[in-house]
Amino acid sequence: MARARSSALWAGKRLLHKALCMGSENCFVTHLAQDCYAEVEVIAQTGRRSILHHMIESGESIVSRLSALSGMQRLPTPKAELFQLRGLVPDDLCDALIALIEQGRRPSTIADDNGDAYFRTSETCDLDANLPAVARFETLLTQLCGLNPAYGEPLQGQRYAIGQEFKPHTDYFTPGGRDFTKFCALSGNRTWTFMIYLNDVAAGGATRFKALDKTFHPERGKLLCWNNRLANGAVNPATLHHGMKVRKGVKYVITKWYREKPWRG
Repeated sequence: MARARSSALWAGKRLLHKALCMGSENCFVTHLAQDCYAEVEVIAQTGRRSILHHMIESGESIVSRLSALSGMQRLPTPKAELFQLRGLVPDDLCDALIALIEQGRRPSTIADDNGDAYFRTSETCDLDANLPAVARFETLLTQLCGLNPAYGEPLQGQRYAIGQEFKPHTDYFTPGGRDFTKFCALSGNRTWTFMIYLNDVAAGGATRFKALDKTFHPERGKLLCWNNRLANGAVNPATLHHGMKVRKGVKYVITKWYREKPWRG
């Protein structure tokens, strides 16, 4: 049964990019390149800072960009900047990414290990940027969000079998935590998270944001994205989320994280 969409739960501008065609796998690449990147060369020629760098440093400008996309929905809460977009990734690309995850999966790990061996029971796959499917997705996401790819971590896939989960956690590294320096010394903390469900799941596997009182269910090709920071630059604990247990079937997702500074591994 298809889940009904409740317009009362969402807010945001949805029709500014009228040229977007949601049925085309290249809709964001083609039209956003025309609509949103025309100024980049002009700015470079005049010696002003690139739009892409401005977006990295200004959460508000990223929010404005996402809010203007056709079909994008923003959760109406002052607690966090969180969006969803259905149907972003086409079926054939979802299938290609799932195949790569199956080939390269390994047990998932966590930072600041709390001693709970069952805290994160999924499997993870590091996706090579040179692979055609990965490069295609990276292009799609860059054109969508406008964030400079240099600030992005390598794309990562996750696989959840029946009973597997990722208990409530944040994507940012906790300041002062045991592993904070290890993971943040070179590139800074995580800023934005972009997560895509690659398949429908027969039962379970939802993503629960308890502080926001919102649960998202897996839908093939659907994007969830959120800002891990507050307006003052501090980390936002309201982004705590739970990758809930899969009850039937297998769940595949891919995740892209961006950092405060260019990625240096």
